[in-house]
Amino acid sequence: MGDGLGPFGGDSATMTERYDVIIIGSGAGGGTLAHALAGSGKSILLLERGDFLSREMDNWDPRPVFVDGKYISKDTWFDDTGKPFQPQVHYFVGGATKMYGVVDTSFFPSIGAVNPALTAMANALRVGEHVRERLG
Repeated sequence: MGDGLGPFGGDSATMTERYDVIIIGSGAGGGTLAHALAGSGKSILLLERGDFLSREMDNWDPRPVFVDGKYISKDTWFDDTGKPFQPQVHYFVGGATKMYGVVDTSFFPSIGAVNPALTAMANALRVGEHVRERLG
């Protein structure tokens, strides 16, 4: 677990199955879409790069999560000029929603924010309806 290679224990395994739907990511959008399509009878593959987030006290403390960046990926990405940067992403089952989804800013219209997790979930439900219609 945690090696990013999936249940096969390596990347040399070949995938011989065909899927009706492939969903990348288990965050608010991907997880909601998978749930919406679960009863459709279609073959669904849900891909997630991350592992399960360990249960520990730091998960509940804003300092390690948001200030110290304890759960942020150590990946280095590169911009269009080749300059490296740290993307501030979380790779866990549940995606970044695992870290941010519990804060519903829609209850605080005065700050002018829209909750991206709720938006992703609503969009995924709409996509799920569309996919179910298209797949029959």
